[in-house]
Formats: sequence, structure tokens, C-alpha cells
Amino acid sequence: MQVRYLLLGLLVALAFPRQAVTATITIDSGKDLAPVNPLLFGTNLHANDESGEPIKAFIRDIGLSLCRYPDGGGYYYLHRPGDGWGSGQAGWGAKHNLAASYLGCFKNVAQFAKETGCRLTACVIVENGSVDAAVAWVKYARQEKLGITHWCLGNEVYYDQKLKDPQNYAACIKRFSRAMKEADPSIKIGMDFGNAYENRTHRWAEPILQAAGDSVDFIDVHWYAGRSNSGAADWSIIVASPLRIADDVRAFRKMIQECVPGRAIEVCYLEWGIFAKEPGQQSLANALFTADCLGQFHLADVAIACNYNFQEKIFGLIPGWCVAEGWGGNPWNGVTIRPKAMAIKLWTKYMARGGLVETRVADCGTFRQSASWHDLLNYTGREVPTLSAYCTRDEGRKRLTLMVINKKPDSPVEVEVALEGFSPLATAKVATLGGPHYLSHNDDGSTFQSVKPAPPVTVRIAESAFEAAGPRFRYKFPEHSITVIELQAE
Repeated sequence: MQVRYLLLGLLVALAFPRQAVTATITIDSGKDLAPVNPLLFGTNLHANDESGEPIKAFIRDIGLSLCRYPDGGGYYYLHRPGDGWGSGQAGWGAKHNLAASYLGCFKNVAQFAKETGCRLTACVIVENGSVDAAVAWVKYARQEKLGITHWCLGNEVYYDQKLKDPQNYAACIKRFSRAMKEADPSIKIGMDFGNAYENRTHRWAEPILQAAGDSVDFIDVHWYAGRSNSGAADWSIIVASPLRIADDVRAFRKMIQECVPGRAIEVCYLEWGIFAKEPGQQSLANALFTADCLGQFHLADVAIACNYNFQEKIFGLIPGWCVAEGWGGNPWNGVTIRPKAMAIKLWTKYMARGGLVETRVADCGTFRQSASWHDLLNYTGREVPTLSAYCTRDEGRKRLTLMVINKKPDSPVEVEVALEGFSPLATAKVATLGGPHYLSHNDDGSTFQSVKPAPPVTVRIAESAFEAAGPRFRYKFPEHSITVIELQAE
């Protein structure tokens, strides 16, 4: 009898195969989560970056709004505003002839920022610089009305021979902060916080906050994720890593409150990106990582963020650099744009209006991340959702813009989208960032330098129309892609 029932059950199952569960995205247009913060669309600017008209047009086109300067400033010495780098001083700065480049002069940097529409955040050289030089810089910025609000003291000073002693750095923070705020009481002073990796022993950030937290207004997190055990580009590690941002920021804020109770100290990411062997750095997978990080930074209420970095062979949004100051390489060919720059553009062009609203993803499936180089830098969860989704609503409540990141490397995902409190027109605009493979890139694959003639554009943003939008609709999101759907109210 039991065998007969088992056979009957098998026949029923064969006749009526179980339907696959459809992934769903539910958007509550009336539930605000966070405003869109333009200061999250930042980059690191270096003295050897180019500064001509094509560069300025590129910055305006992708919508960068903030530049950290100098990039990695602890390695150089800015004597006085306008003097350039390494001017008459011993130390690391003397090893470089950076003043030959246009952006080696801070006055030029200020003009460059104005012409590109970017604000500046400053990296103050405390490793081998003086309080007087920092104060002169603050006074100059105030006099010229440059609008620099955030001034971070040093660049990764936990690697500096003297300042890696927390008590020495705490004393440095008090000394510089007091003098700089006397010059301009409106500015915010930041400390090098590192990330979960630097703070793993509880011997770095905690004693500094306890000793000098009343002189600190923000912490500067430097975070490079995506590294596998071998260093090779592993898509599962790269696209999963943004999921650790929320937990990290909560842990940072908990530490701050325990060390400096009641003090409102902002969390900033002034260097962030992935670290993987080529072509991982330049790949479509990095674009998915970048788009997801920007969404997570918004939800975690990060104050400012600067992707690392604007222009160079490995990390840059574009390849190339200024030949004049002697680092070698070629200037930008004017064509090659890295996929992560396109991911930023999707945010600034389509998503940067109003604020984020509640967006819930369900039944999208999961995958498991490969073993990574260090669990304190990469995501540590066992299961990774296949999709990430973010939605913004404009201030006039006339437009919803949905961004969906499909992390699956090999197949599309069909989704049923449900809109609560919003009825769209049937026609919607669509922009999709994709390419043939998750490691596809637009670079010269042999050197990853800027070359002429430019290599063919493999990863691109394709715009189209979708004619079946409504309060509920279905959409198939391509594999390894970022899709933006712009919905207009009826």
C-alpha cells in the first residue's frame, strides 16, 4: 500500500512539475529610508592625474561631486598652498618631482574643482608636516571660500614609524585639531581609523578615541575588499563584499559611543574599492561591487566617500596619467572608461534625486562565496542573495527609479516588481550596464595602460524602453548586470 501511494505521488509530481518560485521586488514609495547624498560620489585626486578639458568633461559626465586631495597625502609634503609638493623639505616628498604637474599646485587643484563642479576634502600631512603648514592651508581655503568641510589628519598613519603608536597619534590629533579649528571653527577634523582589519586587535582606534575623541569629528575608513586567497579575481568574493558595509558601520559607531559617549562622530570612507589581480580591477564585476557599495553607503548614513581612485593603471576610473611629471605611461586616450565609472554614472544620472525608499527583495536565490584572503575585509556570511535592489523617489513624487544588480554570473533572473503607493505610466526608460562576461573590461588586456588606438568598448551602458510597466510588472534582469528602470507617475 505504501509503495502504491509513493508511486502515485511520483506520477502526480511528474504530471504537475513544481513551479519555480518567482523572485519579487516590493517597493514602498511612501517609506523614506535615506536622502541621496552627493558627497558619496567622490574620488581620490593625485598630483599626477591629468587636468585638461577632456578630463573635466569626463568628470562632469559621470557626475563626480567630491575629490579627496592629496590622494595618499602622507607620502608627500605640501609646504604652503601653491608651492606644490616636496618644496624644500626632506622626507618622502623629496623623492618625487610632482610640482611639474598642474595638479601638483593646490591653487590649481582649487580651480580644477570649481571647473568640474566638485567639492574638496583635504588630507593633511601630519607624518612629516607642521601645524603651521596645516593652519596656513586652512586659512587659505577659508579665504578663497573653497568650502572644504572635512580635514583628515594623515594618510594611513598606522603604517608610519612614529604615529603608529596610538598615544603619539592621539597627541598629534589634539595639537593639529586645536590650531586648525582656531583658524576656522566651522571645519571638521578626521582621524585615520583604518577598517576592521586595522582594528582587529583593539589596540588602534579605541585608545585614540578614548584619548582624543573630543577633538575628532569623523573617522576615515580605508577599505579594500574582494581579495581571494590567490589574489585572482573571484566574482563571488567581489560581488558579495558590499554586504559587510552595514555591519562594519554599526560596529564602528558602537566603538565610538563606547569610547566617546554622546559625541556625534561621522563615518567616512575616503578610500574604498576592490583589490584583485587584473582584469578584476577593471572588470564588470567591479562595477557591480561599486554600484552596490554606493547603495549600502546611503543606507548606512555614511557622510562622505571617495572611490580609489581617479586615474591610473590599476585602480583608476580611466587609465593614464600626466606624463609631464615623470611617472611614465601615457595620457588618457579619451575613449577607455572603466566599468566602475559607468556604475557611478548610473547612480548620478538616474538615482541621485530625492531619496531612497524601502525596497524589499525576496526569493531571488543565493550563492556561496569562495574562501577569501581575510574575513575582516570581505563578506563573512554563508549565503549571498543573487540580487541587490535600490529605489529612489524624486522630491515631487513624480518619478521612481529602480536599480537592480544581478550578481549571477551565468543566467538572467526574472522578477515580479510590485509598487506600493505609485502608479506608473506603461512606458519606462531603461539603462543597462553589461558585457559578455563578468570579467569583461574596456582596457588593453596586455598592459592595462592607456593605448592608442583605443581598444574596443566591450562593457557599456545600453539605453532602451520598457512598454509594460504598471503597479505590478515582470522584468528579466540579465546576468552580471546593473539595470536601472525609470518609472514616471501617471
